[in-house]
Amino acid sequence: MSDELRKAEILFELGRHAAARDLLGPLVAAEPDYGMAWAFLGYAWSQDGEPTRALEAARTALRVEPDNLFAWKIIVLAENQLRERADTEQAAAARSDRALRAADRCVELDPMSADCALHLDPGCAEALPTPSKPPPGGWPTENPWPPRPYLTPAPLRPGD
Repeated sequence: MSDELRKAEILFELGRHAAARDLLGPLVAAEPDYGMAWAFLGYAWSQDGEPTRALEAARTALRVEPDNLFAWKIIVLAENQLRERADTEQAAAARSDRALRAADRCVELDPMSADCALHLDPGCAEALPTPSKPPPGGWPTENPWPPRPYLTPAPLRPGD
């Protein structure tokens, strides 16, 4: 990860999405084939309530790096944001379908990408393991970390 992406990540953690965008704009202009920078830019746009711009940046990232998991997650997030703003049921259904296909791609790339599904339907969290409801066969014993609770969707962060 470049120094600029690390700085952008820190800005995201501070909630300074516009500042991150200002940092990423020149980076993608200078390095248009830097897929992760495009994905980060998409994240910044999505967090600032600009899902159309987020989609554009994420799609650019995917043209460069078709298996960029983070860019696919931005597609899920942005399509879901646009679904919520749709003015017809048909438009909302089309956005929902695109978000679902992007979430499926996330799971293909990383089967543990359950957070994609949660952005689509927080109600599906009931089907996921939680600390009080382990998966079939129990929690792996070799993992020293406590299981991540999936009762509420975690905010999407760069690098997830």
